[in-house]
Amino acid sequence: TSIVTEDEFVPSDGAQVGDVMVLTKPLGTQVAVNVHQWKNSPNHNRHWEQCKDIITDEQAEDMMHTAVCSMARLNRNGGRLMLKYKAHACTDVTGFGIL
Repeated sequence: TSIVTEDEFVPSDGAQVGDVMVLTKPLGTQVAVNVHQWKNSPNHNRHWEQCKDIITDEQAEDMMHTAVCSMARLNRNGGRLMLKYKAHACTDVTGFGIL
């Protein structure tokens, strides 16, 4: 929970036609997490069996490392720029993606 003034807050429902979408972090971290979980599950589940024909164990671990580094990075600069340039709306795409 945070307490902020109105000028420090960008709502999630203020998007306007013509607004530019800016992503502050790469998409795909959930894919990396899923692959990591599948690879490390007991008896390598069926999803990993399908993945291992496409990527190696090392690539799966690299994906997870990159995802964790991204998730650990703060969005402080993105937040400051949103306020500076008066963004109309913001949200995260975690769990549902962009459609």
